[in-house]
Amino acid sequence: MIYISLFNLFSRNKSSQKASNKESYFENPVPPAVQKTTSETSNKEYLQAIKNRRSIYALSKDPVLTDEELHEMLEHVSIHVPSVKDIHTSRMVLLLHDEHEDLWAMTSSILETLEDQDTFVNTKAKLEMFAHAYGTILFFEDEAKQEQIKTETPQYKEYVSSWSQQSSGMLQFTIWTALEMEGYGASLQHFNPLINTQVRDKWNLPSSWKLIAQMPFGKPVEYPNKKQVDTAEKRLLVSRS
Repeated sequence: MIYISLFNLFSRNKSSQKASNKESYFENPVPPAVQKTTSETSNKEYLQAIKNRRSIYALSKDPVLTDEELHEMLEHVSIHVPSVKDIHTSRMVLLLHDEHEDLWAMTSSILETLEDQDTFVNTKAKLEMFAHAYGTILFFEDEAKQEQIKTETPQYKEYVSSWSQQSSGMLQFTIWTALEMEGYGASLQHFNPLINTQVRDKWNLPSSWKLIAQMPFGKPVEYPNKKQVDTAEKRLLVSRS
């Protein structure tokens, strides 16, 4: 499920165009046998996008995709990203324009009451950077859906919460990488649970939706320095018979 909060995104006179765009976006996937005969370029681009996906904080409101294209991309990912045992407990809210800025103004007001003045100076500057971005994606997990799954499959009850987090991680990573491939920069923030109640109230969301993360995104203004990474030897074990 995806909840979109936009200002007059789809007018009636665009309904036929929207239907046409979605039809092409959600067409049947290319069969694996055909995929193997295609150029290696797309695979290399995807692997490069994984490498390029970094936390980028200096972002602008300059458009990269249209709001309609952003909507379609998130819908596409929400449908096709894997979910452990198809539990599909992840939820999203896309905030654009004033709605996006309202989120970070609200977060700033909340944190101002919780932090000392010296600490809040740096926090406020960081939040203002997020507000200068194009939009924000909020990620949630539906706890009511989790409880339903626990009831329906009691043999897996103790694993459902873990599966839910794994599924949410796959969704976040896939969207972050997709944004990077389109030319956006983004970062993943965690001001929850400090803002959970206010977010739920402002956007009239179900009480069972638990806020997991916030992803401000926009056109990069500055890029991060080169990252130092460990060698794969510390993370990957290969066993061959």
